[in-house]
Amino acid sequence: MDIEIKKVLAKHEIEKSKKALEQALNIFQGNDSDLQLVVNRLYYAKFYVVNGLFITKDFMTSKHSSARAIFIAEFVKKGLIDDDSGRFYSNMYNRRQEGDYTDIKKYQNVDIKNFKFTPTQFKREDVEEWIEKTKHFIEKIEQLIYKFLEQ
Repeated sequence: MDIEIKKVLAKHEIEKSKKALEQALNIFQGNDSDLQLVVNRLYYAKFYVVNGLFITKDFMTSKHSSARAIFIAEFVKKGLIDDDSGRFYSNMYNRRQEGDYTDIKKYQNVDIKNFKFTPTQFKREDVEEWIEKTKHFIEKIEQLIYKFLEQ
């Protein structure tokens, strides 16, 4: 892929990442914040910036599980990204899965007589920490994107 096209596409993914983070912050600061939705937007903020990183190395995937595997194998294991960032990305992948899908899976084969719906809950203090870590994650990956695009 042409370097100028990579620059445009990577910048677009960075902008999407920052917009998802802004959405997460707006929801979190709202009176009736939906923490599941905040976690979803935090994950997507990371997913988009990681996609921007992939563009710099001609990696393409639309599957979240593949993105996680590529990120770990090509960037964390090779020492381009620190282990903590790799673990955090994986952790947020799992939290997003939990928030988006666990309720459906959990109640799929439940006897209606014993049914009591309890949605997945996240702790506000955990989500607040994840917001700060996501900000740093995005900054770190954005710097790496620009470094790779200048080579």
